[in-house]
Amino acid sequence: MMFEACTELHVDRILDYFHSLGQWSREMNSSAQIGRMLGSTVSAMEDAFGLYRALLLAAHDSDGRLFPVAGRGLEIESVPPVEIPDRFQRTLISNPQLLALRSLPRDFADLLGTPGNGGPAVERSAAIPLVTGGELVGLFLFERSEESPPLDQHNCDLLVSMCQNLAVYLYNQIVLTRLTQKHREIEELCGRVKEIYRQAIMAFLTAIDIKDGYTKEHSIRVAEMASALARELGFNEEEVEGMYFAGLLHDIGKILVDKQILNKRGGLDLTEYAEMSDHTRMGAKILSNIQFPWENLVHAILHHHDRPAYDEFSPPRRYRQLDLCTKIISLTDAFDAMTSDRPYRRALRLDECFSELIDGLGDQFDPETTRMFLRILDRDFERPSSQRRILRDRMLRGNPDSQREGVSNTLMQVEQFMGIITTY
Repeated sequence: MMFEACTELHVDRILDYFHSLGQWSREMNSSAQIGRMLGSTVSAMEDAFGLYRALLLAAHDSDGRLFPVAGRGLEIESVPPVEIPDRFQRTLISNPQLLALRSLPRDFADLLGTPGNGGPAVERSAAIPLVTGGELVGLFLFERSEESPPLDQHNCDLLVSMCQNLAVYLYNQIVLTRLTQKHREIEELCGRVKEIYRQAIMAFLTAIDIKDGYTKEHSIRVAEMASALARELGFNEEEVEGMYFAGLLHDIGKILVDKQILNKRGGLDLTEYAEMSDHTRMGAKILSNIQFPWENLVHAILHHHDRPAYDEFSPPRRYRQLDLCTKIISLTDAFDAMTSDRPYRRALRLDECFSELIDGLGDQFDPETTRMFLRILDRDFERPSSQRRILRDRMLRGNPDSQREGVSNTLMQVEQFMGIITTY
């Protein structure tokens, strides 16, 4: 009989198996590494139990067949994949024990044959189904040499246990493949959804352009500055993208404002001012039923003209809580408006803009956001025109060196102001 008493347990060789098993917990970055690890484990099992030939077949999640992944005593490159009929697969799943090779279809016995060596000795050959999670994840086939002592029940149980360890590992690989595929599908779906949002946003932008060409160009510039500032403040790329689209849409409510009001050369009367001021609420209302993937986008549109003024009734004095996205849109919107020609006034010089920023600190502009904005602006003086993130050629009037000095002086004043705030 094949499985008679074994006189000696090769403890040192079994330890080699467990050493190979321990390698699985290490990070493996390629299928080649996984194949070598499985091959090392199969070799350790072969040595521990005196196996003459051994073959490990593993399931691929995308295919119902078993594929050779490791072996000893045969060329696994020449071993074809094996298709497992559903009925036979259910039998193997229900009985994951050591099975005599003769009880399996002939195709499995042929797998252990090697060119020139003929088929295996069936009486010394067996198979162990690798089952976990209710799935057949592989099959371990082996043939023992004539010189090897028969396996006793203890060693049979040990071999089956080792194979179940292999099954757990192979199952984890299948689960990882499934999760990776699902993640890829979700990413592709999110990409398609975001593309739909982008197209919708560009449609809104086209509507703005029809109503008022300045508002469209202004929105594009605000989007570019807002995304640059967000990146400077440590936002991740998805958040930076959200800031870009918040900038594009921040004035979407102006499509409901009378065009004559938008382009009026003089000051607005109270009725006109009220209509203009309502564009933030109307913009948020237009977008409120769209579930954008970017957090705080609609909130920033609704509140970008709010001011983070001191709360005088809460000592120590604190800034009213506006989220960072809103502070970014508020600052970049105001800065672009100041540096642009409008029907009612010419564009301000940079030094005039800096005065407005300083005057608005703690009331209209958040100090930390302003500080980071000025740091970008300062570095822009060193960049070629095509690589600048905020500074534009139209802003440069006069001596660039004196203008950069103005940025540095304004930055220092902001930092001094922030020091005053922290003393309260």
